[in-house]
Amino acid sequence: MEGLEFVFLSSKSKKDIFTTTFSVSNDSNRMGNRLKGINLELINNGHMVSEPMSVGSVQCPKNGLPIILGCDSQTLGGYPRILQIAETDFPIIGQLRPHDRVSFKKITIDEARSELKKRTLPF
Repeated sequence: MEGLEFVFLSSKSKKDIFTTTFSVSNDSNRMGNRLKGINLELINNGHMVSEPMSVGSVQCPKNGLPIILGCDSQTLGGYPRILQIAETDFPIIGQLRPHDRVSFKKITIDEARSELKKRTLPF
């Protein structure tokens, strides 16, 4: 889903993020998966105040290479949150390894909720 600072991406990068396949960098761990591929362009590249982060947030640092935050990620950060991974895909994030390929598909919050309901066991 679009993150709170998705609007910080250039028009081209807003399209590229959903049409490009990235690969997981060797410089990844439980804190986050650093991605390699095209560099996304931020149109608002100024200083950001630290904001709350959560598992599955996709940050975009000034170098334009996205980072998917993992289960041991920080709770505050100063890079734009351009995407949020749906909770149903958290297990996939946790299993990513260097050189795995990653692509993003845009969904709505309602679609994410629907997928989560399908995968949640009834009590």
